Amino acid sequence: MNYHVAKRIYLIACILFPFVIPFLSFSVMDAPELLQQIPNIQHTVITQGTVGPSILTAPNLVEQEKIDWVFVLVILGIGISVLLLIRFLKNLLQLYRLIRRNKGIPQSDFTLIVLNGKNDPFSFFKYVFVSKEDYGKDISKMVLDHELAHVRQVHSLDVLLAEIILIFAYWNPFNWLIKNSIQLNHEYLADEAVLNKSNSLKAYQYLLIGLEYQEKNPILSSQLNFKQLKTRLNMMNKKEKWRNKAGMLVFSGLLLAGSALLFSNKTAGSLPMETISEMEDMVSANKTFQGADTVPQKGASKAMLAEYDKVIKELSVGKNRNNVDFGTIDQKRMAYIASKMTKEQRAARSGEGNMFLSPGVFITLETKPTKKSPDMSMFSAWKNPSVYGVWIDGKKSSNKDLDNFSNDDIVYYSVSKLHGKAKEGRNYTHQIDVYTLSYYNKVFGNRLFEAN
Repeated sequence: MNYHVAKRIYLIACILFPFVIPFLSFSVMDAPELLQQIPNIQHTVITQGTVGPSILTAPNLVEQEKIDWVFVLVILGIGISVLLLIRFLKNLLQLYRLIRRNKGIPQSDFTLIVLNGKNDPFSFFKYVFVSKEDYGKDISKMVLDHELAHVRQVHSLDVLLAEIILIFAYWNPFNWLIKNSIQLNHEYLADEAVLNKSNSLKAYQYLLIGLEYQEKNPILSSQLNFKQLKTRLNMMNKKEKWRNKAGMLVFSGLLLAGSALLFSNKTAGSLPMETISEMEDMVSANKTFQGADTVPQKGASKAMLAEYDKVIKELSVGKNRNNVDFGTIDQKRMAYIASKMTKEQRAARSGEGNMFLSPGVFITLETKPTKKSPDMSMFSAWKNPSVYGVWIDGKKSSNKDLDNFSNDDIVYYSVSKLHGKAKEGRNYTHQIDVYTLSYYNKVFGNRLFEAN
C-alpha cells in the first residue's frame, strides 16, 4: 500500500468517525463515578431543603418568557440541510441526463459518453465523459488512462459519501476541507496510475498544462482539475518520503482512536434503583458519621479484617465487578466490621480500585437518614406537575395526592434533578420521594446506626 492509498483510507475514516463514535461502546467501572456524583446529589437535596422552591421555580418562569432559540436554530439548520440535499439531487440528475441524452459507447470495463460542446474529460463511476471534439481527434491515451484510474478505483463513491456527509454536517468546516483533500488525493492516485503505466513524466505534465480550463463539469464527477494543477505537478516531481508520511498517518490514527475513547458511550453495570436511592439519601448522615472519630483506636480484629477482605475480594472479580449485588452478602455484618475499623484500616480499604465497596459505603447503607420536613412554601411548590414527579411512600402518585397530607406529615424527603435518558417520556424536571413516619420506620427502622 502506497502513501496515497493509505491517505485515502485515512480521509474517509476522518469524515466517518464523528458519526461512528457515538455508537461505539466501552465497558467501564462505574463505582468511582457514582461515588463522585452522590455528594453533588446530596448538595442539591440540602440546598433545596434549605433555600426553598424559589430557586427551582424561577428558572422555569424565565424560560417561558424567552424565545426558544434552540428551536429556531434547529429549524434553520434543517433548512440549510434541505437546500444542500436539493443541490446534491440536482447534480445527480445532471449526470443522469448526460448519460441518457448522449451517445454511449460500451468498452470492456467502462462506458464512454460522447458529449456535445467543450468539456475536459471527467468520470462518474463506470462512465467516462469526453467532448465530441476530443473524441473526433482520438483522445490522448494518457488522458483516458487518467479517467480510467478514477473508474477502476471507484473514486466517485468517496465523493458521494463526502457530499452526503456535508448535507448533515455542513456546519463543520473540517468536512469541507476533507472533501477537497479527498478529491485532490484522487487526482494524485490517477496521476500515479498513468505514470506507472506510461513512465513518461514530462510528456504527461505537458499534456496537463495544455488542457483548457473548464468550469461546467458536474460537481460529483472526477475530472482533470485545472485549479489543482500546480499542486499535482509539484507532487509528481517529489520523491516520496514514505516513513515521514506514514508517521503522520499513524499519529493521526492515534488521535482518531483517542477521540473514539473520549466521545464514545461508556456503559457500566449499576445497582438496583432502591440501593442507589438509599445511597444518595444516606450520604449526609454518613458524612457526619465519618467526621466524628468515634471508632475505638484498637480497631477491628485481624479475624474481622480477614472476613471483610474475603467478601470484598469475591465482589471485585468476574461478572460482579460492574454490577454489585449487595443481596448476596451480610450487609449488616460488613457495616458492623467497618464501624469497628480505625481510620487507617478504612483508608487501606478505600482505594480507587474498590471505592464502591469501601467501608464508608457499608456504613452509609446501615445509617438512618436524618429526619426532615419541608416548610410550607416548599410543600406547595411540590404540587406543580410541570416541575415535580411525586413518589409517596415508594409509590408513584399524583401531585394532587399531596393535598391529603400536611407538611408535618412528611418526616423525610429527597429531591433529584433528572438528566439524560431519565428525562425521556417525562413532563417534569425533578423527582421527589416523600416518606411518612410509618414508611420511614419500615424502610430505615432496622438499620444499625443513627445519624449524628
